[in-house]
Amino acid sequence: MTMLYLITWMGNAKKVTNDLEILIQRKPTSFKEFVLEHHPEWMKRIPVQKEAK
Repeated sequence: MTMLYLITWMGNAKKVTNDLEILIQRKPTSFKEFVLEHHPEWMKRIPVQKEAK
């Protein structure tokens, strides 16, 4: 996280490229699409907490 912060703070992350799209030869999945597609998997892993009496 520190390195990501420093790279951004120094201005080295200003340019947005389409390198990923070229590499995977399709449009990248949006974060919203990713969440909607994978949310059932995350819900399986959340343990149910028992209520205190």
